[in-house]
Amino acid sequence: MNPAERRSSEIQTPDKAQPQAAAWPVVVIGGSAGALPALLKIVEGLPRDFPGVVLIALHLLRGYPSVLPGLLDRAGPLPCTFALGGETPLPGHIYVAPPDHHLMLGGVAGDVGRGGSVLRLTRGPRENQSRPSIDVLFRSAAHAHDGPVVGVLLSGLLNDGVSGLWTIRQLGGQAVAQLPDDAEYPSLPLSALQQVEVDDILRADAVAGWLTDWAQAGVRRLAPPARPSEDAKQTENLLNTARLQLELEIAAGANGLQLGLLEREPLTPLTCPECHGVLVRLQEGEMIRYRCHTGHAFTESHLLDGLRRCAEQALWSAARAFDEEVVLLGQLYQQAEAGRRHELAARYQQNHERSRHDSNLLRELMNRRPGGEGPGQIKN
Repeated sequence: MNPAERRSSEIQTPDKAQPQAAAWPVVVIGGSAGALPALLKIVEGLPRDFPGVVLIALHLLRGYPSVLPGLLDRAGPLPCTFALGGETPLPGHIYVAPPDHHLMLGGVAGDVGRGGSVLRLTRGPRENQSRPSIDVLFRSAAHAHDGPVVGVLLSGLLNDGVSGLWTIRQLGGQAVAQLPDDAEYPSLPLSALQQVEVDDILRADAVAGWLTDWAQAGVRRLAPPARPSEDAKQTENLLNTARLQLELEIAAGANGLQLGLLEREPLTPLTCPECHGVLVRLQEGEMIRYRCHTGHAFTESHLLDGLRRCAEQALWSAARAFDEEVVLLGQLYQQAEAGRRHELAARYQQNHERSRHDSNLLRELMNRRPGGEGPGQIKN
């Protein structure tokens, strides 16, 4: 029996005198570049009797096996495994989103709604160029779980997870960000601080203690956190719960076009960097996001990064076409000269030199273009 199996066997299913699974405190943690050292510190500090469920979405390289559960399992006393679709999460256990899968809390096939306590894996559209997406996990926990929920954002690039953290906060949960000065890549926690009214800003080595106090208080309270009234005008302005439901269904694999996404949200002249579908504009407080009818979603910074990648790809395709044109015109020039068709050869030579000139100008343009923030070593 490996350590994860041994520790899992030690976990006792809650009895009837304890809160039901749907009421257990849920911790959702997200990060990308530089998040692993912080995550190891958190896991090391959580006690063996931690009374909550821990769900993790970390940007991972597609197509490569991940050893993350093993690393976390050895780092602390809590068992850690990849999440399995359809299982009910247990307190005192850590579940990690597998590579190239979104991890969601709540719902079964065809049903994503509040009150769910089942883990779900999907290969829905990438969000912020990532699968697993931190936003998908955070939104699903905020929407589905009836007990206390806290979102924790660690080191990373750009801002996948900020929208989900905002949703947790709006639906009555709590939000924590790693202290930017303590993060290897501060972009992600800085974005959270700029866009979300977080409850605390902590060094990585202080997060476990904070979570333990929070989870124990949540178990003692036994009641779900107060949610803003959906009838209140302020809540209607801040959060469209019908849109949240729609976005979770898209992440679970539903067809956004058939669900009426294009009719619900303002259309833009922008197109999706992933599939070139039309993008709609989504607003959350002061945050702007975009989603295409196919399902891909982007924050503004991720969209800019994606469009820059598309532009670079298009420029390299143009450079390749210029190079092929130069080669072909050179061959045509040689054939014309060999056949003593000097006038035709002169035209080919002129076009050959023009194409070489244009190709060099294109490469100069490509060298002058600004680069975006890099994807990081472990970003999807």
